[in-house]
Amino acid sequence: VLRDQHIRVSIVVDRLGGEAARLVVGLGHAVLLAFVTAFVWQAWAIAAFTAQLNLMAEQSRLPLAPFLYLCIAATGLAGVVAAWRAAVPLATTAASPSRPVH
Repeated sequence: VLRDQHIRVSIVVDRLGGEAARLVVGLGHAVLLAFVTAFVWQAWAIAAFTAQLNLMAEQSRLPLAPFLYLCIAATGLAGVVAAWRAAVPLATTAASPSRPVH
């Protein structure tokens, strides 16, 4: 997400020009941010419940809560990066506004 090196369906974005393409890419970041917000909101309650009951993996008997909290933190970090990337987009070429210049 930080470098826009994820899978992207760019059929529409490649046909748009300039500001329209940047708007669609920004909309994509907004959708990602909405998903991350919903995921973190729901997963936090599940992780807290798991920690409260001290639930463990069936075979290894490892506690599950730390893994859930790590997943929540990683997803939240992706959301922060998506919000930042929406506010500060990568530089793009004039020929292809959806592809970042590295």
